[in-house]
Amino acid sequence: MSSNLSSLTCYALIRAIEHDLRTLLSTFCGEHPVEQVFDAAMLAKTIERRLNDRRKQTDHTSLTALLPYVDFGDALALMNKLRPFFPEDTREGLVSLRKALEGAIPVRNRVAHSRPLELGDLPKIVDLAEELSGVAGFPWPELNSTQRQLAENPAFVISLRPDLRKDRQSAVSHNLPDADFDETGLLGRRVNRAELLDELLHGPWPVVSLLGEGGIGKTALALQVAYDLVDHPECPFEIVVWTTAKSEVLTTSEIKRIPGAIQDSMGVFERTATQLAGPAGAENPIAEVRTYLSEFRTLLILDNLETVMDERVLDFIVRVPRGSKVLITSRFGVKDQRGINLAPLDEKEATHLLRSLARARRVSSLASLTGEEASHYVQRMNRHPGFIKWFVAGVELGRESPEQLLRKEDLVLDFCMRNVFDQLSADARTLLQSLLIATGSHTRAELAFLNGFDAARTETAAYELLRTNFVTQMAAGVHRDALALSDFARKYMRKNHPPTLDQQRHISARQRELIKIGGELQYAHSRNPYAPDTLEIRDPGDFHAAGQLRIALDDAAAGQFSDSIERCIQARALAPGYPEPHRVMGYIFDLANNLSEAQNSYQNAVEMSSTSPYVRYFYGRFLVTNQLNPYEGLRMLQEAHELDPDSLLVEVGIAQAHLELEAYNEATQLAMDLLKRPDITYNAEWDCICVLLGAVEALVRRAESPASHDSAARMIARLVEAVELVNVAVLDAYVLDMCLFFEHWARRTARSNVSSSAAQAYAAAASRLRERRRQADPNHMERLVGTIKSKPLDKTFGFIVADSQEYFLHEKAMDDPNHFYEIDINSTVAFYPGQHTAGNRPPARNVRWLL
Repeated sequence: MSSNLSSLTCYALIRAIEHDLRTLLSTFCGEHPVEQVFDAAMLAKTIERRLNDRRKQTDHTSLTALLPYVDFGDALALMNKLRPFFPEDTREGLVSLRKALEGAIPVRNRVAHSRPLELGDLPKIVDLAEELSGVAGFPWPELNSTQRQLAENPAFVISLRPDLRKDRQSAVSHNLPDADFDETGLLGRRVNRAELLDELLHGPWPVVSLLGEGGIGKTALALQVAYDLVDHPECPFEIVVWTTAKSEVLTTSEIKRIPGAIQDSMGVFERTATQLAGPAGAENPIAEVRTYLSEFRTLLILDNLETVMDERVLDFIVRVPRGSKVLITSRFGVKDQRGINLAPLDEKEATHLLRSLARARRVSSLASLTGEEASHYVQRMNRHPGFIKWFVAGVELGRESPEQLLRKEDLVLDFCMRNVFDQLSADARTLLQSLLIATGSHTRAELAFLNGFDAARTETAAYELLRTNFVTQMAAGVHRDALALSDFARKYMRKNHPPTLDQQRHISARQRELIKIGGELQYAHSRNPYAPDTLEIRDPGDFHAAGQLRIALDDAAAGQFSDSIERCIQARALAPGYPEPHRVMGYIFDLANNLSEAQNSYQNAVEMSSTSPYVRYFYGRFLVTNQLNPYEGLRMLQEAHELDPDSLLVEVGIAQAHLELEAYNEATQLAMDLLKRPDITYNAEWDCICVLLGAVEALVRRAESPASHDSAARMIARLVEAVELVNVAVLDAYVLDMCLFFEHWARRTARSNVSSSAAQAYAAAASRLRERRRQADPNHMERLVGTIKSKPLDKTFGFIVADSQEYFLHEKAMDDPNHFYEIDINSTVAFYPGQHTAGNRPPARNVRWLL
């Protein structure tokens, strides 16, 4: 059956309708003066057509002489104008068919200009012909004759040569072939069609590729859009050249080589040069084609390019002259091109294709399928257009049942996939095998772990597969993609390249290992999500990258910062959308005192994670602790609180940020509120006490005026309430020493020139602090507070004065010996007094630097 039988059938019926409409006008209005029938524009256009026909007749005055040069649309306009002169039955029948006749105009134009038919064009014309032939008052001789011939022998149209009258429609020269999808029109692909046309009209890419497995519809879409383009009023090209490298065709029984098919890339350029310049034979066809593309705005369409892809083609397409473009259809893509991937049809489109083909080919067993039966068939064929066409053609032959044909799918799979698989690299084939064994979709990080690849090697292999449509890429969360075998590829691999038992065991073992790693990391994070060395994991797709980050954190703890950063970079490459590599890099750069890189890494992590309170907490603490931007740090912590309102640690961080910003009331009030929570932990209690200690210290330093003393007194009272509220275990040596200092300061200040209310408050606070110290550690009552009186340069000793008594201070007596070199004259310390010996100052023991 001819591939353009539908178009020829449309042509036969439209030709007959046009002929009878002209005859109708001539029969009832042939004697009317031309000037009364035609308006000026239509008359001028019709006379020009007649003159262009090079007729010797010069009669332009009779309607009968001009009617053969009236096109379909003009005939309808004349018919509407002259309708009153028709018999009543004819007039009424034509009025009822007015919309159907007008709807046939674009179909007629597509047939006249050899354009691909749209979905529904043939049924529309068949229905119109049926209704028109039934209009009374006129015999419709040509239409009835054509309908009889179609009923008796539908193939008679094959001998017809379309010659519908047409005006020049496009100024674009082209050699586009007839469409091979006229039986159904271009089904589906509405979005792809608009996208491709817009890219060719307005896009910046000089090379555009339609990509997909064999039979998916690349050639049909490219041809349809090429015709859309040459008819478009804004077409930027002067020439459209079509060259195909198709070398095989799928029949119902075998894959056949096409005689005379192009064998290599040089053949493509030779044929293209011939189509552009004629058959003279260029010495250098590649140079000649490039010259044409330089001198004329040209769209060069290279169909089925995967069969001849080599370095010559790649070199050509990276240097397309400005103003011209190259459109490629191929089963795999090339670099530096705009790729448009074609997926299988959706179920509705695939079912429609099956039914339309069955009706067009009169395959009654398929045309009569129920919706459920048709859906079942197209799903088994993966909604693949080429498979569906092959299936209908096979059923039409009648040699095998539908079930028998579907069991022969190996032939279709081989045709669609084999030549692409043969060109894949070893790494790409390895990735395919792992995707076949580890079913489902997998991130690049997972694939890297399963196959023992690094990030770069995985990315190269994945890119190669994505160019071929052997795999599909799908969203796997924010900023992250996963790869999965296409249904067609899975069937092809299972039947032609099944994995060995050793391969299956290896991949399965690697999967179990990856799951174990991920499970351990997830458990650690669940126990302490705000610890900087635990890792937030979204799902198994992050396991491998998270494992690399765990090693990086261990390296950083050992001081191996360069190695740990390299690990983070590898993890980032494995999982480009995963925020944790950036967050961990921020943490490690902070440990290494590289604050600018740390801040940049934290910012990247925040931008990539809109829902993680942990990232915001770590970034906020970093900004506050390092005093880089406490205001922004507070904002980050508040965002973390909104995302995780139950976290004690986040609220403690907010209190610490308020303290850093000298918002003492906000800091201490929040600390007190947290201390009253029944679920507060030991660490959170200690942190809250430290916030209060910090606020009191700041206000004590500033207490000079009566107002400032009132504020300091209120703050010390709040501190007293806090230390009495918490468990005594929280009151460690540092906290008790600070309480001793504030007790000492409050008692001394109460005896100074302050208001009586402040004096009373200070004295009460001092007594309560002393009592709480005694409860926490009776031995602490022996501690003293003093100041550094002297500290000779280049010596490891100094002297403390406390209650008018001097004490000897040695470097080794400090809790942290490094502090000895940071303290200065008048620094405040807490210590135990040593045994007084004759002639010597008593030593200070367990000295802590306070202020």
